[in-house]
Amino acid sequence: NSISWVKEGGKWKVTQAHTSDLKPDVVGAQGVISRYHQAFVDNDGDAARACLTDFYVRSIKGLEGEPGRWGGSVADAAMIDEWVESFSTDDVTYENSVQFLQTEVNEQSGVVVTSETGSNSTPEGSGSWEGVSNLWWVVKVDGEWKIAGSAHNIGE
Repeated sequence: NSISWVKEGGKWKVTQAHTSDLKPDVVGAQGVISRYHQAFVDNDGDAARACLTDFYVRSIKGLEGEPGRWGGSVADAAMIDEWVESFSTDDVTYENSVQFLQTEVNEQSGVVVTSETGSNSTPEGSGSWEGVSNLWWVVKVDGEWKIAGSAHNIGE
């Protein structure tokens, strides 16, 4: 907000007033999702870890080949570090294209809905996905956007 006042005849009068709504940081919220995926492409566990909070909630629809079955987990910092490390080796490949469908954020938190297409290969096997809809929960931690959780395959 800004207001200009002028004293006229011993009285203060408003000569100009302006109010602007703060625009939500959509670019920042989407950026952390992009950096997270790029870190896996680059096999950079430190960069991937920097995108996450110290607790992460993940749910996945379609576990064990059952389309309607949801499963999930909550990971603490040690579990997240172990998970990220498993993707940070040269024998793992990851590719993912992200299209941002909707982003709703305020000053401290928000959700980002994506459509993703990609593939991965690990010593245990490989997989691919096309047009999978995911929802990402993001929060601000010390002024930076971080990923606090995700729900995968929400549109299937």
